[in-house]
Amino acid sequence: MKEYSANYSYRGRWFDFRFCAKSNKDAAKILDCSPYYISNYCTHQKTDSPYPEIYVKPYCHKAKKDIGHNNEMLFEDAKNIIDKVAEKWNSQFNK
Repeated sequence: MKEYSANYSYRGRWFDFRFCAKSNKDAAKILDCSPYYISNYCTHQKTDSPYPEIYVKPYCHKAKKDIGHNNEMLFEDAKNIIDKVAEKWNSQFNK
């Protein structure tokens, strides 16, 4: 098992991702990107204690502003916050 580190975006907000996967192909499925991106722009190292969660840390100003802190958190929690902010922003223009 390998622990991957990647800088990737979700809805225009960039995050530092940290997760475990068996191969580059599995890591590409987790991030929903190409195996080329994984092999060329991500790092990995072998780990003896894999974990199923995906952790993110805000990287850009928008992500830090929306999340509200610079701590590492679960991707699902960050995704929920970003989705709420994006829906609120979209509702302003769909009146």
